[in-house]
Amino acid sequence: MLLQSRPSPGASLSSNGLAFTLPEKEWRSSYAEQWTVSAERQFGSRFVASLGYMGTRGLHLPRFATPNGGLIATPFLISSFNNPLSILDLPPSLNPEVEGRPQPGLGAYTVFQNRASSNYHALQLAVEKRISRGLQFRGHWTWSHAIDEVSDVFDGRGFFAFPQDSNRADLERASSNFDVRHRLAGIAVWQWRNWTAAATAEFQTGQPFTINAAIDRNLDGNLTDRVSGRNSSRADSVGTIDFAVERQISLAKQTSIALRMEAFNLLNTTSFGIPVRILESPGFGKAFDTQVNSRSIRFVAKVQF
Repeated sequence: MLLQSRPSPGASLSSNGLAFTLPEKEWRSSYAEQWTVSAERQFGSRFVASLGYMGTRGLHLPRFATPNGGLIATPFLISSFNNPLSILDLPPSLNPEVEGRPQPGLGAYTVFQNRASSNYHALQLAVEKRISRGLQFRGHWTWSHAIDEVSDVFDGRGFFAFPQDSNRADLERASSNFDVRHRLAGIAVWQWRNWTAAATAEFQTGQPFTINAAIDRNLDGNLTDRVSGRNSSRADSVGTIDFAVERQISLAKQTSIALRMEAFNLLNTTSFGIPVRILESPGFGKAFDTQVNSRSIRFVAKVQF
C-alpha cells in the first residue's frame, strides 16, 4: 500500500493524502427477490374487482462509503505574541475520541460497497366496468412503502448519495427517495351517438426529501450532515385530471370531420416540486418549480375522406 508521509515532523495531513476509488474486496452481484399474490372477482356481467399484494427485496445493492473521512477539513485560526495570525486545519475524523483520519497516510478515498438492501410492499386494488351503454371505466389504488439505505449512487434533487456517517449505515435506512405512499389513477370513456368523452386522473402523495446542513457538523469531511432523519420531509402531493371530448360530423357519403377538444390539467392544480432543502440557504423551504404543467387546452379538427 502506498502511504503519503507528513511534510514535516509534527504536521498532520488533512485532505491532501493519497485518494482513490475502488470496489470492496468481497464484491457480490446485486439481486432481487419478488413475490406476489392476487385475487379477482367478477360481479354480474360488467364489473370486475381485483385485490393483490406485491413484495420485493433487494440485496447487495451498491453504495459509496468514505472509511477514511471526506475531503473537507475544518479550518481554525491561531496566533500568539511571537507568531502572526495563521490559518490551520484539522483533518476529518470518524471517531470523536481520536484526532485525524483512521489512516493518516491516506486521503479521502472512496470504497464502492454492495452491502445495502431494500424492500418494497404494496397493496393494490382495481375496479373495472366493462363497456355497456357506451360507458366503461377502470380505477386503481395502490398503498405502498419502499424502504432502503440508499436509492441512487449519485446525488439527486432531494438527497445526497453519500451517507451522513460511513460507520453508521443503519442510520440511512428510511423511506426510499422514490417512495410514493398512496397513488390513485383512473380512466373513463363514454360514447353516445357521434360523441365521445374521455377523462384520466392521477393523484399521489409527494416525493420524500432530506433536509441537510451546509456545514460539516460531525467533522467527518463530508457535507452530508442532516438536520433530521433521511427522507423525513415530503414535497407537495401530485394531482391532475385530463379531459377530452370529440364529435364526428358527416359531410358527404365518405367524408367526415372530427372536432376534438383536449384539456390537460383541467382544474389547473399546482403541485410544487422539492423545495430548497439546505438549512442555511436563503431560499430554504421554498419551491421554485412545479411537477405538473399549468392547464393547457388544445382544439383539433381532422377531415377524413
